[in-house]
Amino acid sequence: MSALLAAAGLVACGGGGGGDDEGGASPPGDQRLAVGADSLVGDWLSRICTPAGTRSLKLRLRVVPVSDNAISYSQTFVRYTSGDCSGAGTADARSTPLGMVTFSRSDASARAAANWGLWVLPNGVQSGAIWGKKGGDGTLCIGATDRAFTGLETLTAVSSWMNLSDTSCYDKL
Repeated sequence: MSALLAAAGLVACGGGGGGDDEGGASPPGDQRLAVGADSLVGDWLSRICTPAGTRSLKLRLRVVPVSDNAISYSQTFVRYTSGDCSGAGTADARSTPLGMVTFSRSDASARAAANWGLWVLPNGVQSGAIWGKKGGDGTLCIGATDRAFTGLETLTAVSSWMNLSDTSCYDKL
């Protein structure tokens, strides 16, 4: 099971850091991106559009605070009448709980942020989790990994991981 979680989590997000090791454009004034549970709270819409005939859908995550260093989150589908997720989507009323993440540490620069923690799924299975932001506070990338965060122990490593693809990335709503 942990190998599956690691494989799923290492398909990450991003599109092009252009050669710097922390990806994306800097926010104004080169201030550091926000870190911690509070910086992740809100609704996030997947960058991946899934066509379904003449319609399409995306996933929406809803992140809520549990404590100063923990969040819980759920997902629901946002359905579009177009085949390419254009136009206004309608979110399903029902959502699926995905568990709770308790963060143990965070790091940030002007171009990237990372929050490392323990993800406990609703069925009790546990995994390491990395919630990262790139280019600004409006892009969130999520990955599951082993609890030692092998290969992803530093902000530079997480930044490189986030620049692979948009598969695990979400935009703030």
